[in-house]
Amino acid sequence: MARSKWGLLAEEVLSERGSVDGCRQKANAILEQEAFARLLRNASSLEAVELVRARIDESGVRHNAELLNVLIQVYGKYGCLVEAKQVLDGMRYQNGESWNTMILMYAQNGRLEEAKRTFDAMPVRDAVCWITMLRAYAAFELPGLARVVFEAMPMHDLESATEMMEVLLSKEERHRVKLVFDEMVEKDVCAYNSMLRAYTQEGHSNRVRATAEKMPEWDVVTVNTMLQAFASEGSLENAERLFDEFPERNEETISIMLRAYAASGCSEAAQAMFDRLVRRNEELWTFLVTAYSRAGQAAEAKLVFDKVPGKSDLSWAVLTEEYAQNLQLEDAEAVFDKVPKWSVRSWIAMIWAYAQSGHEQMARIIFNRCSTYDAGVWNAFIAGMTVLGRARDAIQLLRGMNLEGFPPDKFTFLNLLNACSAECLARQGGSLFKEMVADHGMTPWKDHYSAMVELLGRAKYLKIGQVLANSMPFEPDYATWKALFHACRHHRDLKLGLRVAKELILLDRHNALPYTLLAESYAAAGKQDKVAVIQRVMEKTGIKKNYAASWILVKGKFQNLMIGDAGHPENSEIRAQLRELVDKIGKEGYKPDTTLVLDKNMSEKEREDSLLDHSEKLSLAFGMVSTKPRCPLRIINSSRVCSDCHNALRLASLVTGRLIVLRDDSRIHHFERGKCSCRDFW
Repeated sequence: MARSKWGLLAEEVLSERGSVDGCRQKANAILEQEAFARLLRNASSLEAVELVRARIDESGVRHNAELLNVLIQVYGKYGCLVEAKQVLDGMRYQNGESWNTMILMYAQNGRLEEAKRTFDAMPVRDAVCWITMLRAYAAFELPGLARVVFEAMPMHDLESATEMMEVLLSKEERHRVKLVFDEMVEKDVCAYNSMLRAYTQEGHSNRVRATAEKMPEWDVVTVNTMLQAFASEGSLENAERLFDEFPERNEETISIMLRAYAASGCSEAAQAMFDRLVRRNEELWTFLVTAYSRAGQAAEAKLVFDKVPGKSDLSWAVLTEEYAQNLQLEDAEAVFDKVPKWSVRSWIAMIWAYAQSGHEQMARIIFNRCSTYDAGVWNAFIAGMTVLGRARDAIQLLRGMNLEGFPPDKFTFLNLLNACSAECLARQGGSLFKEMVADHGMTPWKDHYSAMVELLGRAKYLKIGQVLANSMPFEPDYATWKALFHACRHHRDLKLGLRVAKELILLDRHNALPYTLLAESYAAAGKQDKVAVIQRVMEKTGIKKNYAASWILVKGKFQNLMIGDAGHPENSEIRAQLRELVDKIGKEGYKPDTTLVLDKNMSEKEREDSLLDHSEKLSLAFGMVSTKPRCPLRIINSSRVCSDCHNALRLASLVTGRLIVLRDDSRIHHFERGKCSCRDFW
């Protein structure tokens, strides 16, 4: 029977009304879902969550997967994982997000086994769930399990590979970072930045540069990582150049430059960086304290310290450390006595202050009085004993650590290797290096390898030291080659010394140190023709020797004397005292080492007089005329002390009965009763 026109019109009206009603119902459902989700996220207590859930169960959106995922997340936030799992199991329409949310909640609550079981039970795994499981293991520092998950993934995309690189970086498995990076088909700036961080942490500054040059684009993280690499190797000039060339900066960029200037004692530049910072936390203030302190501006450092808002134990500890570094023992003691609450770092600073200043007994007393022990306190005492020339005692302290229940860390073994180096104990050093790796599962730092190179050189295993320097999994830095060169010089191996000097020159062509040391080595061997060649090279390339300066602490203030300094107000008294001292130490066997004077046009008498112009001797004489007899003297020298000054200071300690402490750019020397803590090898 044919439908009438009125019948068709009625059907159309009813159809349109139904469509409108359906749309209205969908809109109401969406609004209801969003309202419930908002209530769950804003719930201030578990009771409130349960009330909202009860209303959800009575609503028309009780089976909405998106809403139930929010409920799982909120239960997880309150640690109600049983309830969260019940929601997941009762869901009519589970999706990948539901499973991922449950895995994440287990992980955030430390329930990794349940997270893994849920992961294994997933009907279909998407890329998100793999990364969620990967991050779960990463958060709990389980790189081995994270690697198992990563290797089991059906496909490594950019996100998962970058995440795995970050996991490996956090656990110092940097050699594996390169493997993941090389396997990546696609690389973005984040992946490149992770690789740069790995190279920076390993000290591979050359690889940082090479990798950065391959990047299609840089961001501020790239620049910050490169700045960190330059700062770590002491290349302040390169850091400044990059900072000036790249206009995009953030607070971290400024902070890195502040830290770099502080470490180098560039107080004016550090102050300029500090003034540019918008947000200044306590750590940044302490960098400024360090900058002034290392620039020899103790008064300014104290003024900055006084301005630090809301000082915590960090600020007090840093000021104590800086006084200790500058051999200002009395100032360090005064700060330590004023500290509102002694922290572990403060105790460590005082152990180091007494050790550096040559007061072994007080270093022991502070160590025994320490209210809180940890591996850091033991490490400081081990390092202190090494500086004091008690290296064998330092090595024995490892047993004490183990007996007291403090497992050694990487710093412990670094200090122990330095102790072995001080005593030329090659076998013990090698055993400790193996123990660190085999028994404690530690991956050595570059510093551990460098310490082994120095130890082998000091123990006269020069060629083995060279092989280790070239084969270690790090690029040898300037300090490593310099230590080996000093060993070659001490053992008079000019052939190998020349090869090592070339390595130093390749790292820094404009540094006069390798040229000067090589020339002195040739002069000591009587090869004046070689000395002349080196001098011509230096003259032709415009390389000039950096002349040393010294500072001596007298009556709480530093006095600066330069080489050949004749402008001091007490110059006549200084010179008279120095001549008298030379006469006394001459009777004990001192003879000026004129081979150190490279000017062939000087007479022997002129050479001897030029040695008296060295800033260390002038500082010593000034200290003697300015203090009471037998009063300890503390001197800081800007470069490595020469053998003639070292011999003079050693014998001066004998004839004057004084403890003479000298900090040069190589180590701390304690001269007492005619002997030096370095055993005449530095």
